[in-house]
Formats: sequence, structure tokens, C-alpha cells
Amino acid sequence: MNLLIPYVNLVGHEDPCFKEYTYGDVGMRARRLKKLKRGDYLFFHIGYGGKKYITAYYVVDRILDVSDVIKDKNIFAKYKNPHINEHSSNVSKRQNDNVIVFGDPITSKVFLERPLLFDKKLVRKLSLRVKFPPERTEAQSIGSATRSSRELSGKDTETLFDEIEKTEKTPVSNDMISTEEVTEVLERDLESLIEKNPQQIGLSTKVIRLLLRICAT
Repeated sequence: MNLLIPYVNLVGHEDPCFKEYTYGDVGMRARRLKKLKRGDYLFFHIGYGGKKYITAYYVVDRILDVSDVIKDKNIFAKYKNPHINEHSSNVSKRQNDNVIVFGDPITSKVFLERPLLFDKKLVRKLSLRVKFPPERTEAQSIGSATRSSRELSGKDTETLFDEIEKTEKTPVSNDMISTEEVTEVLERDLESLIEKNPQQIGLSTKVIRLLLRICAT
């Protein structure tokens, strides 16, 4: 089974944690992750500037219950995915299912050289069956249909890899952006929002400096 997974950059909950090739989830979504096998693919997409982009993919190495991760001292000491930290601090122990997927760091790719535009043209090449009603923008339709993870066929994954390869071979134009730029701009926007509205993160909070990292260790 292969999955297409949406993500957002959240302060204090960097998941997927691209620096360590991990991704966690709970509940029904965690039970779905348990169906993955070694060698399956996870593709991650994010919204930016009114458009959607596929920015990274994991080749699945293993899937573990967070409770088992906690018991393994070597794994627990190495990985900082928020699902692990929250579980160890009793924040998420109420969840019956809490799972971490570990991507193979050799064959996975985080931060594609150029993010793959996830638009109507690409959707039409996949088996997602997204509807595009006239009252919605293209990105809204895609976002609504992919708000939860979607299963991809083997042919879908081949198509995505072909499109990624084409995109990376396309000569750079002025309107092209890199995956790092997508992340950096999103982080700058979030920094600005919090600096202007510190009340959103707590009463009587004074923002001195905000430094966002992708799963900083």
C-alpha cells in the first residue's frame, strides 16, 4: 500500500519529521499506517500560495507502535518525533493506536530539488477521482479531496516518480520555486503571525525571538 499524505508546519509538532525520516499518527489513521509494508511509499504534500505541492517521499523501512519505541532505549534516544515525546510524557497515552513510520534514509527523499506541482493536470493522471466543481478553485478541490491520506496504486507511484523526474529536469524559470523555499516562506509567514499576535500562544507572552526548524534536534 502506498499513501499520499497532507501535512502542515506546526510549532512544537513537526510531523512528518523530515530530519529523521519519521511520520506518526494516532487512532484510525494509525491503524491504516499499520497496513504498510517495507518498501511501500509515502508521498507528502503541502499548500503554499494558493497551490498544492508534493515536496517529499519516504520509502517505508518499518512501522512501530510508539509504546514499543519507548521500550527500545536505542531508538528512543535517537528519535525526537513529537508522537514519541508526547507519549513518553503521558500526553497521548489515551490513544489506543499511536504509530511511527520510519523511512529508509538512503532511498527516501525529503525536500525534492523542486516541489512537484499538485494541480488538476497531475490529478487527472492519478486514480484519485477528484471532482472540480465550478464554485471551487483548483487547489480547494484538491485540498478537500486529499484532506485525509489517500491510497495510491502502483501505477500512481510510477506516475509521480515520472513527474518528479520531469520537473527536476525542466530548465529553471523565474516562477519556479524550490522545496526549501516553500518551507522557508511558510515559516516566515508563521513567525510574522505569532510576532503580531502573541496572545495566540499564551496570555502575557512576550515574543523575544522565534526560531523555527524542521524537527530541530
